[in-house]
Amino acid sequence: MRTETTEFLRQLMWWFARPVLHVRLWYFRTLVGDTVYLPPVGVALPPEGADRVLLLGSTDAVRVGVIRDELTTLSHISAHVAKDRDRPFAWAYTGAPVLTARQAVRRSPVELRTADAVLVVLGFSDVLLMTDPDRWERDLLRLIAAIRSAAGNPCGIVVAGLAPMDQFRYTARFGRRRIRRQVDRLNQTSARVAARISHCQYVPPPAFPQAQGRPGDEQYSWALIHRMWGATLAPAIITALNGSRRDDRPTSSTP
Repeated sequence: MRTETTEFLRQLMWWFARPVLHVRLWYFRTLVGDTVYLPPVGVALPPEGADRVLLLGSTDAVRVGVIRDELTTLSHISAHVAKDRDRPFAWAYTGAPVLTARQAVRRSPVELRTADAVLVVLGFSDVLLMTDPDRWERDLLRLIAAIRSAAGNPCGIVVAGLAPMDQFRYTARFGRRRIRRQVDRLNQTSARVAARISHCQYVPPPAFPQAQGRPGDEQYSWALIHRMWGATLAPAIITALNGSRRDDRPTSSTP
């Protein structure tokens, strides 16, 4: 009985705090949008025979902090995968802002129909809004089901774990412990969901160095962060592409 009462009071507290959290999320997006460098997203058509991977989530998360496109997480992944697979690599983008998992479920990008694999980079908004892990699990399951419905069951899905957001300079000092716990809860839930679904992988974030400062500080190397994150995600995407239903198509070098 005491446990049920505690849970009820916790849910009641978050119900009253929800408007404040939405304001905080808006403020966080404003800070990031005004102070970071984001290279333009390319829209060139993929070369013949290229592996096509859809990024489902915000491009801000994997491009933030660096002004040169070749330094981004996406570029590092492209280089790793193209070298391993010996064929061209092409990203597809949803063009969406930072989404919650629930918002992503409502979107059905047409790019899914031609995607060989999908990289899911979501959760930053859900951390700041303190989304309940049970709801995160339900939304993530619905999202994966929507991907499979549009792209086909053999389409590999890679779910990227959330970075340690409590270390970001933009995170309020008084809320860092709660942010850290929320990141851990959502990552544990994502790992559990991915383990239950075929052709779906969860990739935890690398151990980012902390000695140089916090992400957002001038002495912090965003280029190093992107390089580490790209090297961590690339093997999972390679595995997803190796099981793709379209893996028998010719490469661009085939006559």
